[in-house]
Amino acid sequence: MPAHCDDVVIQDPAPHIPPSNSKEALAKDRLKSTDSGQVKEDVDELTLVDHKEIMNRITLKTEGDDGPDVRAGSSDILLVHATETDRKDLVLYCEAFLTTYRTFISPEDLIKKLHYRYTHFCHSPDTFKKRVSKNTFFVLVRVVDELCLVELTEDILRQLMELVFRLVCNGELSLARVLRKNILDKVEQKRLLRHTHILKTARRTRGLSQTRDAA
Repeated sequence: MPAHCDDVVIQDPAPHIPPSNSKEALAKDRLKSTDSGQVKEDVDELTLVDHKEIMNRITLKTEGDDGPDVRAGSSDILLVHATETDRKDLVLYCEAFLTTYRTFISPEDLIKKLHYRYTHFCHSPDTFKKRVSKNTFFVLVRVVDELCLVELTEDILRQLMELVFRLVCNGELSLARVLRKNILDKVEQKRLLRHTHILKTARRTRGLSQTRDAA
């Protein structure tokens, strides 16, 4: 289960600064740092697909400890781990992620990142990466489905409708239909809530007016 935002992001060790700006000094320092394991390759975690590499970037509980298996990790790697939904042993983790992600990332940012991960793999000819994109898409659908109505901002709606348009253009009609229905259901719920609020306000105003007239 993801931890609080203060715990989820793994801090990289501070880089060693060479005493000189010369190319030779920089090269020597990089070689020294690499040998000592202090330099990490800058990787876009949202594009990772190898399960072992993903798990190497996550801090797990030690044997004998109580609580959830996942203890810490960057918000991106926790998101990526949640999209590994074809692994039956990670179903509970995905549910826990969807329940707790608001403690370290906003719904809008999460949707943007899921959108990015989906589009990164959706055109790949590789069967496994295609499956990664589909898994990511259905996690995105779950996120949208579980949005509170107050979280359904104009920016989120615009972003989601752009994705529906791209899905249609790419011939992914079944996926576009699923997401579009999800969006329309949320929009209708929000419209009904607003309408109900307007009616209650009007009735309250009318009641106050009648009370004044009777007085």
